[in-house]
Amino acid sequence: MLPADVPELDFREAENEVAQLLDRHGFTVAKGHLRLALSAFQRGEWSPANGELRKFYESYLNEIADKLGYSGGQDSKAKRDFLGTLEPPFLLSDYNEWHANNQKPQYVQGLMNRMHPHGGHPGLSEEEDATFRLQIILVTARLFLRRFDQRAK
Repeated sequence: MLPADVPELDFREAENEVAQLLDRHGFTVAKGHLRLALSAFQRGEWSPANGELRKFYESYLNEIADKLGYSGGQDSKAKRDFLGTLEPPFLLSDYNEWHANNQKPQYVQGLMNRMHPHGGHPGLSEEEDATFRLQIILVTARLFLRRFDQRAK
């Protein structure tokens, strides 16, 4: 789906960088979900790959929130809200990544909704949709994990 000659769009390069950042910051749960997603994807098992990608997305955002001081319960939405209300914020309202007004379009929640359009069990899928999900999740993870890495220094 992606052009081969655009820098930083190489699938393996993105996967390697994301894995390194997950290791560097001890995000073991997220890394486990990514490993399972990639394994299922390589076997052509689209639905399991999609489910693990959604868990990966949710997990690394949860782990970032925890590392940045979240102290509430285990509600993932509350953790994403925390990331948007930090000072300085981690999720940026200027980029429509997060917004206090839930009625306003938001990238982070929109992607979460796209990752499970039929609830927690996304049902059957096909290769093109699974490929899109893998690519968008890796690109997004790369952005947010790089941002966290810069903030953690």
